Amino acid sequence: MTLLGVVFSAQPAFGHEPPVILPTQLDFDASRAPKVCNDADGFASLLGGWVPKGVLRENAERRLVVRIRWTPTGGKRAEVSLVDAQGAVVAERHAEYEAAAECHFVLHDAARSAAQLLGAFEPPPPKEPVICPVCPPSAPSPPTRPLPTSPPPAPPVPTITHAPTLHRSSFGIGALIGSGIHSGLGGGPYMLLSYAPWRQWSHVHVEFEGSWTSQTSESIRTHAIPLVGSLCLVRGVVRFCGGLATTVFYSKQSPIHDELHLMVGGNVRIGTELFVRGPFAIRADVFGRLAFARFGNATMAIDDPNRFAAGLAVMGAWLCD
Repeated sequence: MTLLGVVFSAQPAFGHEPPVILPTQLDFDASRAPKVCNDADGFASLLGGWVPKGVLRENAERRLVVRIRWTPTGGKRAEVSLVDAQGAVVAERHAEYEAAAECHFVLHDAARSAAQLLGAFEPPPPKEPVICPVCPPSAPSPPTRPLPTSPPPAPPVPTITHAPTLHRSSFGIGALIGSGIHSGLGGGPYMLLSYAPWRQWSHVHVEFEGSWTSQTSESIRTHAIPLVGSLCLVRGVVRFCGGLATTVFYSKQSPIHDELHLMVGGNVRIGTELFVRGPFAIRADVFGRLAFARFGNATMAIDDPNRFAAGLAVMGAWLCD
């Protein structure tokens, strides 16, 4: 039994008859969270502090589904839902915690939410009064002494809400495959540096990016440095971004003739971060760029540049909050 199980294994002491809770099967999974959070026995012991013994059963028709996982910002998210025998979600609760929140606090808060969904804190129905049609008159009761004043109840455990990160940057190295404005379909190395200076809203933020890639077309190597400013909408682990891009192109055509020119246009991107392990993750971006204006001459390889570029970039990323 884990340390949480030893500390919280005592059964609850109800001031009245315990609430009637239907048998429920526990479905717990925290494999995508820190290892210390993946403690089903500790969670069940914490839940036993609020629900009567015997509520959790292996083959019960109802299910209590608990999922704890990393968030894209490096914090933790707990999702608790109650599913009936037909597979419909009866009730659910979600909570996010900052990266510094300890796992024992996340488990304790999730167990309390689960107990509320099960109805552990609902008062029992009032008892029916006993009617005695022919009862002798009762003797007058002696005067009662005033009861001593009980101390005020302890304040509830505060719920930690996820505070928005003031800024966040990331650095990634990987590969790009796509079709560029000055090159055909091909691939090459890819480096990315992104920075989100502020987040007033939980699902919308501004993001700035600078990247470098290199591709070869008709024996001429072209280097591109896009600088992008975007407004991003975050849904789970997926970002939908749109904004403006300024791209600097440099191509080496001959020992005495180089080309350096500039593109200004729009940019759209759909990105995600997978396999987040602390500050490290695998980042994948699908993007498209449309050139509005071009400054400088076209390369000798392609006299009429394309106005549209698109590609897929996959890289290993280091995340900094």
